[in-house]
Amino acid sequence: IREHTAHCLNTYREKMQYSQEHMAELCNLSLKGYKNLEQGTSIPSLATALRIHAVTGMDLNTLTLPE
Repeated sequence: IREHTAHCLNTYREKMQYSQEHMAELCNLSLKGYKNLEQGTSIPSLATALRIHAVTGMDLNTLTLPE
């Protein structure tokens, strides 16, 4: 799950040409917290996943479940 979530976040961020700092701010996360998600070293809590969904529009299943 971690690697899949990291891939989804990185792909979205690069597509939008956002910095990690900007994504962290949009998702109301610390920069370290966002980097941990994008590097696959942590799994988002439900609250964090909902904030990411609100920013990106990604379906929660897409964000957290590998195909």
